[in-house]
Order: sequence, then structure tokens, then C-alpha cells
Amino acid sequence: MGKTETPLSANQQKELLDSLIETLEQTDLNDESELQEYISEAADSFVPVYYTDQVSEWQAMGCPEGHQDNDQVDGSGIFDLIAKAIYHEASDYLYGVTAGSDNYDVLTDLRAERAVYGINEGYINLAHAILK
Repeated sequence: MGKTETPLSANQQKELLDSLIETLEQTDLNDESELQEYISEAADSFVPVYYTDQVSEWQAMGCPEGHQDNDQVDGSGIFDLIAKAIYHEASDYLYGVTAGSDNYDVLTDLRAERAVYGINEGYINLAHAILK
């Protein structure tokens, strides 16, 4: 596990980590294909349903263009592209965080990555308390 380069904000990374950790805590991870499925589900559920929320999440990531692949884009055009960019950035981040972890260590590694954001939250909460 190493620090993964990503356009995702700290809050977005934390949300994705929380989602995947919650799923893995409720299941026994048997093989790599199950992990890929759980990552895909976490990334899919990360994509907002409403267009305005999609645009907000996408802007928070710095408006990534997404991947050039053979996925079919149908429906509403630009919003499909935005949703696909969000999905791909989310799944790429989770794949990056779990790369190199075996099935037994992946949950531990995810929790360690998540702990970094807990420390940051503590400092933010302390700063807010001091400023009040």
C-alpha cells in the first residue's frame, strides 16, 4: 500500500474508503475477483444520482476527463461522461490503495489509509473549537 496520486478530495477519498471498509467488514474476502467486485460496487455507489450532485463531485475532483475506453455512452451525453469520469477516478483510487495487498491484509491496509484522514479531522475539529 502506498500513497496513490488522485484528483479526489480528501473527503471523497475518505468516503470511498469508508464504503469499501464497511463492505469488507461484513464479508469474507476469498479471492481477487471478489475484491474487484467490491471496488466496482463502491465506485458505482459513489457516483451521485442527481446531475447537480454529479457536477459538484466532478468539480471537487478538478474536472477530470475520464478514460478513453470502449464503454458505450448513451442517454444524456455530458452527464454520462461526468458520471463515467467520477466512477473511473473512484475505482482507480481504490485499486491503487489496495494494490499489493493480499486478501488477508487488504482490510488492515484500508484501515491504515483511513486513519490518516481521522487525524486530519481531529485537527480540523480542534481548529473549529479554538476559533469559536
